[in-house]
This record gives sequence, C-alpha cells and structure tokens, in this order.
Amino acid sequence: MRILKVLVLASFLAVNSFAVGASSLLDAVKSKDKESIRTLLRQGADVKTPEPDGTTALHWAAHWNDLETADLLIRAGADVRAANRYGATPLSEAAGNGGAALVERLLKAGADPNTLVTSQGQTVLMTAARVGNLDAVKALLDHGAYVDARESFRGQTALMWAAAEGHAPVVKLLLAHDADHRARSLDRETTVPKLTAGTPVVAIPRGGLTALLFAARQGQMDATKALLDGGADINEPDSDGNNAIVLALLNSHYDLVQMLIERGADPNVAAKDGRTPLYTAVDMHDADWSPLPARKVEDKTTALDIIKSLLAKGANVNAQLTAASPIAKVAQDTGDRTLSAGATAFMRAARSGDVALMKLLLENKADPKLANKNGLTALTVAAGLNWADKIKSTEAEALEAVKLCTELGLDLNAAMDNGDAALHGAALRGADSIVKFLVEKGAQLNAETKTGLTPLDVAMGKVAPPAPPRDPHPTTVALIKELGGKPGEPKKPEEKKAEQK
Repeated sequence: MRILKVLVLASFLAVNSFAVGASSLLDAVKSKDKESIRTLLRQGADVKTPEPDGTTALHWAAHWNDLETADLLIRAGADVRAANRYGATPLSEAAGNGGAALVERLLKAGADPNTLVTSQGQTVLMTAARVGNLDAVKALLDHGAYVDARESFRGQTALMWAAAEGHAPVVKLLLAHDADHRARSLDRETTVPKLTAGTPVVAIPRGGLTALLFAARQGQMDATKALLDGGADINEPDSDGNNAIVLALLNSHYDLVQMLIERGADPNVAAKDGRTPLYTAVDMHDADWSPLPARKVEDKTTALDIIKSLLAKGANVNAQLTAASPIAKVAQDTGDRTLSAGATAFMRAARSGDVALMKLLLENKADPKLANKNGLTALTVAAGLNWADKIKSTEAEALEAVKLCTELGLDLNAAMDNGDAALHGAALRGADSIVKFLVEKGAQLNAETKTGLTPLDVAMGKVAPPAPPRDPHPTTVALIKELGGKPGEPKKPEEKKAEQK
C-alpha cells in the first residue's frame, strides 16, 4: 500500500524574523521554553501570527505534543483551525504524534474533526488510525469524524490504514462505529511490464483491496482476525481476483495463511488467471524469482505446511491456470511458459526439480500428464525447456524429476506447438546427464522445431530469429555429436507458414 506519509512538521519549518513578540513566542514554543512562553503571553504576544509558511505557535505545540503550552495558546486566542501551506493543522500534528489528550483539547476548542491533512484528502482520522492512536481515533469519532472518508489518490479509508499497519484495537473501534469493511481502494494504478518486442503487453491491475486484503498482504494477524470477527468475507478478492490467502502467500506470511485455512477459507477460489492457493503455495515453496519477500521471523509455518493443509482441506490438485500469472509478467520472471494457461501445481514443482513435492501431489491424485496450452508437459519443463540460470534446481535434481516423469508414462517425444521437446530442453540447459538419459530411453535425437532447430543446434546456442544467440554448451555439443546428433535445416518463412496451415 502506498503510504501517504504524514507531513513531518520539522522537515519544512524554517526560522525567520518577524514582529518581535510573535517571533519570540514562536521561538520559545519551538525550543519548548515554558518560562519564556508564559512571560511572552503575559506581555500580550500575538499567538496567531504565523511563520512565512503559515505555521503557528500552536502547530509547534501540537508537534511537540505539549498539552500545557497548547492550552495556554488556545486560552490566549490561538486559531485551532490554522493550516500552513502544506495543509498541516494543529489537529493533524496531534493526531499523528500520539497526543490523544491534545486531540481532545483541540476538538473541544473548535478544531474540525474532518480536517484534511493533504490535498489528496487524507483526514486526521486516517492519520490517527495509521499510527494506532486509539484514544485520538475515539475522540475524533466522538466529535463527528466521518468514519468512511476516502482519500482521493487511492480511495483508502481509516480502516484500511489501521488494518495495513496492524492496529487491531483501532480496527475494532472503527468497526464498532460502522466502518465499511467492504470498501475497496481505487483501481488507479496498473503495472505495464517491459517485455520483448512483439510480446503482447497486458496491464496488471493494482487496487480493489479491502481492509482485510491490506491486513493479509501486510501479514497483520490480529488485524485480520478482528476484521473477520467483524464480518469481513474471508474469500473476497482484489481486482486481480487474488484473495487474502494468495496475497498472504505471495508475501510469505505463512502463519496467517494457516489461520485463514483453519477459519474456513475456500482452498479452491481462483484468481482471474486461474491461480489457486495451492498453485501459489507450490510457487512460493519452489520460488526461484527474486527478491523474495522476507519471511516473518516469528512464523513457524512453512510453504510446505500450507501445501499439506490445502490438500487436506480438499484443494483441487489438478487446477490449471487460465492465463499467464502476473509473476510471469515482471522483470524477475518473464517468459516462463510453466506459468501460462494450462499449467498445474505438478508442472510447477517439476520445473524446480522438486521430486518430493511432485510425489506428494501424486499421492493426492495429481494428473502428471496434463499439459499447458502450448503443449508443455511436466517432463519437458523438468528436462530444461525454457530453463534459465535463476531456476534453483540442480542438474541432479532435474534428472530425478525427468526419471519420475518417464516412470509415470509421459511421452519422451511430446513436442510443444513450436516443436520443442524434452531433449531440446536438456540441450538448452546443457544438462549432459539428462541428454544421455533421454536418448537412452528413446528420445528422438534429431527432432526439429518449427524453425528447424535440433537439440544439437540448441546446445550450440542457436535460437529462432530474431532473438540473439545464446552461449553454447561445449560438452553438450560434443556429447550430442558423439550420439549421432546433427544440425537441422533452418526453415524459410514460407516453409514455416506452410507447416502451420
């Protein structure tokens, strides 16, 4: 959540010279010189004269949470609604620094409980809720603060602020004052990923979060519980279709995820791209994109624990993605075909060579032969198709995954729509042990892709134009040649078109 930070008074106040009395009073309040403050007030110093930016002595008293001085200034006629050029008022300062008693004093003196802190509509109630100032929140509500006011930039409410920051007591108080837990943030921002030329660009929606989704995303256990107790829908999605479980999973908040499961969250609610909690948990367990969100130190639950819990609650082990996952659309994970339509949790585990997890999914009736929309199978991806250095599986782990897939009866020569097969993947990775195994089991050594590339070509670093060549794998090249591998015949554009008809 983009935090609309409270303006810190000290960062923009400057020392200037004015009328002697006012300047001296401002200086005395800024330096917290109580004796001088009293003396100057007795001498009739003007309490309303501001600094050039509009900041008054009362602003400074509120900034220091100095109730005694604020009371003296108010009694001397200070303007409790004065705003400086940044929109800060004495009340907004008091709400942001924990001064509950001072908030009450300012309100009784006529401060507006619906004062805006920023030009984008952040209110003092939002400020108090964000910092967890329970008594200040109560005072503002008691004096008529609008509980469901929204700031204009994201459409966020005080309840969202309190939830995201984990202030459960404030969440409960706001709910008791009928705060709308169903309110959603605005869909103001979309992420347009930087992809290679010719790749369709799909904007990723950001927004549509409720207070519950903010709390879950930030890993705020107590606030999440308070919202659920207050009637929030445990399965409500954001604009992308992700619910609280998925948002918590993507941010490594596994204890919170376990709590949501135990409280009855639906394990089969899918996002718009078809991603389920199970797929997400597998993705996080075998995550090789970076940087990963840091796990909470106190969390005792792991992603594997979540996978087991979801399976025990009836998660559909064979659910398939319906579109490319957003994770595949960012710089850390571009072009990962395992994350496109048709991918399964089993396929995702195979990509990382996670044989133990593959077996766990099989025990729960995973279908290992399901392919994605491009014809990619668990065997093909385990062998190394679309492999990149960031994939964390070792060659030995990948080989075991390949062996398991062959034992399960997956076709060694099954090709994707573009003609890539398992042996092409092994050659791409430069995995000599996998090349040997596949050839021994009957993989076609000289199978060509739609662009005429054989496994030997791939090992040599050749790719379909217009992509630049890759680094070759000399030992793999030598091995494939020794086994009888040959280069392919590059296809001309008209030949490729004819094959596609």
